[in-house]
Amino acid sequence: MPLIESTHWTPPDDHWLMPDYDVETFDTRLIQQYLLLMDQPATPPQVYQFLEGLADELSERFLPAITKELEDNRAPEETDADVARNRRRLIFQFRQHQFATQLLAPALTKYPGQWAILHPLLLAHRPFNRTSAAENAVMKSTVLAAHQELGLPTDPATIDNRWKNLNEQVDLLLTQRKIHHFQQWMNRKAEYPVSEEAMRNLWKQEQILAANQIIHQELTEPITAKHLAEEENSSRAADLL
Repeated sequence: MPLIESTHWTPPDDHWLMPDYDVETFDTRLIQQYLLLMDQPATPPQVYQFLEGLADELSERFLPAITKELEDNRAPEETDADVARNRRRLIFQFRQHQFATQLLAPALTKYPGQWAILHPLLLAHRPFNRTSAAENAVMKSTVLAAHQELGLPTDPATIDNRWKNLNEQVDLLLTQRKIHHFQQWMNRKAEYPVSEEAMRNLWKQEQILAANQIIHQELTEPITAKHLAEEENSSRAADLL
């Protein structure tokens, strides 16, 4: 089944993609993931019906309203490009609000604090964040160095399993951080990012913070504790001399 990225369907506006029943898109995958999470039927007709509701709300109700508002409140110095840029920003932010209120909020009610269960839903939502090969290599080398320092096994299988486990912990912490942001946004305690690029950069920043936190907890703290214990033992030995 072909997969179409919906950002390439009606650029530059971030509309929900309404495909034929036999076409899979990132949007249909997201809705399917949500319906499965909520123990609801996730067949193509059900996915299409749910997606159609989101698309109609955006295109038929929100879009005409903000188009009129932007034109009515247009400043004399504003160009067509300025108006188009503001329109794209509002469409992107509204779509994120739809995700927050109509998908994430019900899922949070059903699975409060269950990050592992909620993780696939956040993973399926654009913009995506991917761990690069370079980042994986850094994590592997960090794990290897820590195991050497702590006298733990350093065979390839052990190192491989350990860094994958740490990456899973990072993913769950990132999910928790993402959800916190969405809760702030949907409750109007902060403003949604203005573009997909801005949100992607925010997720990358949060991913780095999550990775640093997990590395500190799982690797740095044990090494620090080991060094402190060695210093204490050395001090005791010196006192006995």
